[in-house]
Amino acid sequence: MSEVKTRKPRTPKVKEVAKIRPALPRKENGLLDWRKVVDQNHLFLNPHYFASKGIGIEDKSPEEIEELEASAPDEAWLIKLQGWNQLAEARGVKEIRYAVQYRDHETSVVYCEMKLFPNEEEKEEVVISGIGTAGFQSVTADFLPFMDTIGSNRAKIKALRSYFGIESLGSDELNPNEKVQVKSPPNLYKMLEEVMKEKGIETSDLRSLMLEKENKEIHPKWGQEGNSDETPIEDRVGFISDLYAAEVLSILGILKNSSV
Repeated sequence: MSEVKTRKPRTPKVKEVAKIRPALPRKENGLLDWRKVVDQNHLFLNPHYFASKGIGIEDKSPEEIEELEASAPDEAWLIKLQGWNQLAEARGVKEIRYAVQYRDHETSVVYCEMKLFPNEEEKEEVVISGIGTAGFQSVTADFLPFMDTIGSNRAKIKALRSYFGIESLGSDELNPNEKVQVKSPPNLYKMLEEVMKEKGIETSDLRSLMLEKENKEIHPKWGQEGNSDETPIEDRVGFISDLYAAEVLSILGILKNSSV
């Protein structure tokens, strides 16, 4: 009778899990390049940011919105909760816990603490935290029953935003009861008139002052790049309303630093 040979069970090869997570992408200034981590679908422009610059985006066409998006700085964006979750996942969260620190019928205050895995930049575990609040003044009536959840989301966002040094707000942080109010741009011509009045300068004296400065501080002709008017400065000064906005700013700088 032949001997039966038995085979030893094969141990499947398991890919070793990296103990140290890779570093996240950085900008040249060392700050997190979060735009490479967060999906564009989780971003949208902050209407309050543009309103503070005198720009209302609610009535903008899709083409105009695209132009704004192309040049919008970090602080002009809002990041949805899904985007913050992407950032947390990319960094590596070992543990997260929430604790309601205060609660009544009007307000909920929630504490969030997260333990982050070590990565190539930080060799030890990192603990970050944030506090979020939600109440009848910052939550619409429909969501008042969910103040603890909203407070938790805001606490998580604040912890991540502070840790990563991100200037953009989370969409959950906005107060839905706060209306977007477009700020009127400053009236430069009125500012110039007020400075001239303060220094006792008549409109007719403005030409002499500019010639005295030999036009070194401003463009020698009123026609700046993109403008068709090439009339020399000495022939244009006379009526403040004829000045271009950029030139008013230059003149304001001269007058404010002038002893006249």
